[in-house]
Amino acid sequence: MALSRPRLDVRAPLLLLSAALAVALLPPAAASAATPHLVSHVEAARQSTATRVIAIAGWVEDTNRPSVSVHVSVWVDGKRALVTLADISRPDIDKARHISGKHGFHVRFTWKTSAKSIVIRPYNNTHPDVAVRHVVHVAPATPPAGARIIAEAKKFLGTNHPGYVDGGTSPVTGFDCSGYTQYVYRQTHVASLPRTAEQQRHAVRLISASQARAGDLVFYLSGGSAYHIAIYAGNGMQYAAATTQDGIRYQHVWSSAVQYGTDWH
Repeated sequence: MALSRPRLDVRAPLLLLSAALAVALLPPAAASAATPHLVSHVEAARQSTATRVIAIAGWVEDTNRPSVSVHVSVWVDGKRALVTLADISRPDIDKARHISGKHGFHVRFTWKTSAKSIVIRPYNNTHPDVAVRHVVHVAPATPPAGARIIAEAKKFLGTNHPGYVDGGTSPVTGFDCSGYTQYVYRQTHVASLPRTAEQQRHAVRLISASQARAGDLVFYLSGGSAYHIAIYAGNGMQYAAATTQDGIRYQHVWSSAVQYGTDWH
């Protein structure tokens, strides 16, 4: 009895060969388009010490598809925080890299702990790192001295405070004019003023009316000395402990015989 030879199935090798030829014959652009090649830069990474909010700005480009906006993942200290799309116009980047499209990103988010570093990675991978930036911690800005003075001066308007009291230096018992200015400047950490209007006039730098800013002092003069003082509010207005009847008021600078003084600009 003659033995039959096993039949060779040539279909599988032929399929493999066809697939290999198909990949080999792909144009270079088509072969590389499937694998993003990201170039990125984080221009700023800041975290507020008060709110813990992190703000990040930068750009990213897929050099295999330079006109396409790219999704990337943002990592904070080894933990993925979010995914964002770089879809903000950045003409400066387009010009520098000779590309077109939208490549910028700007994100804000709250992070519970004090962050150390930001890493940008492809959105669906943990590697590679395409940009790294140390986080800068930013304390809340302190308002300018003039704004602090005006905010404090406003607190004592109206009928919920004792108002004007001769010799008064306290919001509890009331103010006279110089007691009011002394208290406001002390509370806002601008200056430690002496007690009377004339003493305060000599304790600050005298300036012209055109140089006066909101928060400066207005000295009312008679016989070359200051007999009354107010806090300048700008635009010809002032805050002052005026009279027993009027209390503390927001009013016009009511005399031309005045001098202005400052201790903060």
